[in-house]
Amino acid sequence: MERLRLLPALLLSLLGPAAQAQTATPVWRPLTDSVFFVLHLSEDQVARSRAIDAHYNTERHKLQADRAMPATDRDRALSGLAAAREKEVQGVMTHDQFEQWIGRPKRPESKRLKGTPRQ
Repeated sequence: MERLRLLPALLLSLLGPAAQAQTATPVWRPLTDSVFFVLHLSEDQVARSRAIDAHYNTERHKLQADRAMPATDRDRALSGLAAAREKEVQGVMTHDQFEQWIGRPKRPESKRLKGTPRQ
């Protein structure tokens, strides 16, 4: 029985990163002033990035608010939306800027539970 539980992990490790990339959900990466500053975006790039972000954020909020849609369908739609946004942003940034934006680490999760005091 223990072997059966380990089978999916074993298959993913054997298939490598390519298989894991296909199952990975696209991340909704931030497009903030600090990101624009770090990536050295021009004023035109910032304006175009903000317009893209505003459009996709509106669509994302509509999907998140739609409770009539089954959760799996909503997650699939959100993943597609994140991928489309990323592709459109890629057209605004240079190759190096885009690679740096994609490679930026996500903000680390807080170790404390919500509602607990800071120490």
